[in-house]
Amino acid sequence: MKNFTLYTAAIVLSLIVIVFSYFIYQEKLRQTEKNATKIEATDSGENGNETDEQDDKINEDSEDKEDNIDLNQFIANLPVNVQELILKRAEAGEKVNLLITGSNSTVSYANALNEAINNTYGDLFEVTIQPFGSNSSLFINLLDSEITWNEQYDIILFEAFTLNDVGNVEFETSISMIDRFVDRATQEVPDSIVLIQPDFPNQNKENYHERIEQLKEVLQEKNIPYVDHWQNWDIETNYLNTDGSLNDEGQSLWQNYLSEYFTAN
Repeated sequence: MKNFTLYTAAIVLSLIVIVFSYFIYQEKLRQTEKNATKIEATDSGENGNETDEQDDKINEDSEDKEDNIDLNQFIANLPVNVQELILKRAEAGEKVNLLITGSNSTVSYANALNEAINNTYGDLFEVTIQPFGSNSSLFINLLDSEITWNEQYDIILFEAFTLNDVGNVEFETSISMIDRFVDRATQEVPDSIVLIQPDFPNQNKENYHERIEQLKEVLQEKNIPYVDHWQNWDIETNYLNTDGSLNDEGQSLWQNYLSEYFTAN
């Protein structure tokens, strides 16, 4: 009887040990699974953040690249040095200050050009329009008083006073005024660029067209950019109203040429 009791007690003790060991094993399994899940979640979160950052950078680079491509397309018709200046200002996050100036004919195209530039470049350009009803001889004396040089103009579209000068001002004086104007612009902004354009064709002005050809040749020799919008006109056609002003067709030709020149649109 005594032996039976000891045997039974041994069996019960063994069962207790087995059950206890089973529960300990199961607890270890649960803890291992819990730790593995935690590690996986942490790794996934870190990798996810890295992936998100990489995706954001790729998207930003793509947007920047797209913006640069668009800008290069818009400036394609401009002289190379003007293109470089615009890109330089854009990359620095600065505005491009453009001055449109010349005789009273400026009103024929300036507002339309300003609108085309704003529609194409957004707020990249700051455009100032300053027309003058004078000739080279008078304007040269107004160089500092009439132009707001403190605006720091990067690009100046300057309409030579050739139409007003013919019969009134010597050609050499006209060229001297242009030289002084270019020098004055670069005093304020060293990399400033002056673009010279002629007034509109006028069959009623004697020697005017010949003088325009002289102007073009001299500017090419001086390496000053010449905006030759006359190639859009039929020079033999009269684009004048009865009062001698430019008619709607002429204004449209001038506006379209300059808009395409500055925006490639």
